Amino acid sequence: MGAGIMLISPKNRTLIIKRSKYKSDPYSEMWNFAGGTSEDNESDYETAVRETKEEIGDCDYQIYNHVKTKYYTLFFATVSKEFIPTLDHEHTDYLWIDVKHLSKINLHPKDFYSLRKAKIIC
Repeated sequence: MGAGIMLISPKNRTLIIKRSKYKSDPYSEMWNFAGGTSEDNESDYETAVRETKEEIGDCDYQIYNHVKTKYYTLFFATVSKEFIPTLDHEHTDYLWIDVKHLSKINLHPKDFYSLRKAKIIC
């Protein structure tokens, strides 16, 4: 199981991060929200918070909802302002993008299906 957080700014833009290129990773160079795989006895919430901190650094956010698919839970959170994330080695770039444009980018399937289930994208 895994979990992540979609951070949404007051401008209705969300932070996406670009995955690094790895030869054996079919999702290399795709965009996604901060998140990852659960560790032993870790809740979805704990996973999302830990992975977000590891992948983009410390930031203040307020979780207000979530959507759960078969293998992944995506939490939705607000931030008071857009910020420059501190990326880890797993990511090469970041972008604050208008939520309405998410369906037009190369978004990781786990995030794409979560957004479809939440009816944020078609």
